[in-house]
Order: sequence, then C-alpha cells, then structure tokens
Amino acid sequence: MARLVYDGVEVDSRDGETVLEALERAGAVVPSSCRTGSCQTCLLQAVEGEVPRAAQVGLSPGMVARGGLLACRCLPSTDLMLGPADALSPSLAGTLRRIEAVGDGTVLRVWLTVPELDWLGGQYIHLQRADGLSRPYSIANLPGGDVELHVAIVPGGQMSGWLSEAASGTDIQVRGPAGECVYVSGEPDRPLVLAGLGTGLAPLLGVVRSALADGHTADKHLFVGARAASGLYLLDELQQLAADEDSVHLHLGALDAEGTEGVSEGKLEDHLLSQVQTLKPARWYVCGAAPWVRSLQRRLFLAGASLSRIHADAFTTRSD
Repeated sequence: MARLVYDGVEVDSRDGETVLEALERAGAVVPSSCRTGSCQTCLLQAVEGEVPRAAQVGLSPGMVARGGLLACRCLPSTDLMLGPADALSPSLAGTLRRIEAVGDGTVLRVWLTVPELDWLGGQYIHLQRADGLSRPYSIANLPGGDVELHVAIVPGGQMSGWLSEAASGTDIQVRGPAGECVYVSGEPDRPLVLAGLGTGLAPLLGVVRSALADGHTADKHLFVGARAASGLYLLDELQQLAADEDSVHLHLGALDAEGTEGVSEGKLEDHLLSQVQTLKPARWYVCGAAPWVRSLQRRLFLAGASLSRIHADAFTTRSD
C-alpha cells in the first residue's frame, strides 16, 4: 500500500490498484482516455517517490528522467508525491479554425492554429477542452501552418460530438506532440510501407508528406482500409497524390468493397502481408485500432520484417 498525494488529494492505494484508479476513487480529476498506456492522456509527474519502470514504457528519455509516469499503468510500490504533466509536456494555447465532415460523414477534418507547437508529420497531440476533457489525435500535415487532424465521430462521443458543433475561433488547449510514427530521414532508397484503418490514415499522410518533402526516392506503398468502401475518405486527394507522385502507390481495401472500383475486398492486412517477402527491407508504419495494430505488428515480424523498422501508433476509441 502506498500513500499518493496529488492536487490536494491524499489517498492510500489498494493492492492491484493503479495510481489512476486510486486517485479517481478519492475524487481527484485526472485526464484519461484509453486507460491502456497508449495515448499518454493520464501522464503525471512524480515529484517525490520511486516510479515503476512499467509506468514509463513509451515515454521519451527526457520524460522518464523528470519522473514522468502513466497513471493508468502505475502500480505504486512507494509513496508518491505527484504533480500535473505540464512540466513534462506543457499545455499550449490553440484555436479551432475550420471543421468539415468528410467521406460518409463519420470523420471530421479539423484544422487548428497552435502558434507555439513544433511537430513532425505523423505525431499526435492531445486536445483539451476548458472542462479538462482530453483526447489524442494524429497530425496529418507538415509544420508551417495550421495543424490538420482527422477525428472519427463516435456515437455519444464527448469530444467528437463537441467538435462537430464547435465554432471557428473556439479556444482549445493542446499538449504534445508525441508518437513514433514519423519519417526517418537518411534512407532515401528504403521503401516505405504504410498501413492504416479508418483515421489511421492521418499519421500515414503525415509520414508520406514528410518523405516527399525530404526527397525520399524509394517507393511508398500506402495501404488504406475500412469496414466498407463508403468509410474510406479523402479518396480524391489520395488518388491525386498517387497520380502526381510516381513513387506513391495507393492500395485501397474494405471488408465490403460495395462494388467500388479500385477497392480490394477483404482484410487489408492480408493484402499487405502478401507483399512482405518482396518488401522486407522496407520501413513499416501501422496505425489504427489497437488490437489490429498489435496483431499486424506481430504478423509482420513473423513474416520477416525487422522489428526495429516497424513503427506503430495504436488508437483506443472511447465510447464516451
């Protein structure tokens, strides 16, 4: 049992209880989302006390050195004096600029201005409303202007529902960036294979755009999938990108192709894995729902892809 102190709340943790669970039980308000350690929404800083290594998996070396921990993954073994994550990943002021529904209307394309944000295409940031609600979203574009995010509309979703109604000019806080799905320069001759389901397209676009801007000469295979062909979005832009750039090869897939030309029916991962042997030297990027991402990572490795060249961001969608 460990004594936890955070934001004026003191509580003794119970056996098997995470820091997040203990603080919530005591009435503390701690931002959280996936509760699996993937999104880093529940990032806190240990001002005093020993942080279990398992609570720091996925954090940058700098965050680890400054006592960063994921509250949802932290089973405390000693007393902890905790503080907010602002010192680790400061909150920045942002403004919503434009929001539009795309595809079949189940995805929002969101642009916002964050003057102090420095990012790489493919990383993700956390949007935080005035009431503290926070959700992570991946960045689809390069630095130099407004930030572009793709947000899946979740029935009953607090953040996606709010964004659907938000007006241009609305203030919002931003924390980040983070994430490992970024372009690795210095390998212009290494093929890139990028696979994503749903809004997993966003970080992949960020990586492809970064590679093109860097003069990457090797082929870039972009695999994009959805449950049904109608769920694929930005098709005109993707097809135009492939037409304009000889090195970009677009592969569209859906469990139900709905008779749509150019869309292969079946599991996207099966189409991808059929090409692993010829693309073994590639650098791989996988983004989408967490179970799908974890499974595909494993299958790629077993098929011969180098683990050090597999980059992944797993999305965990909250139903609220």
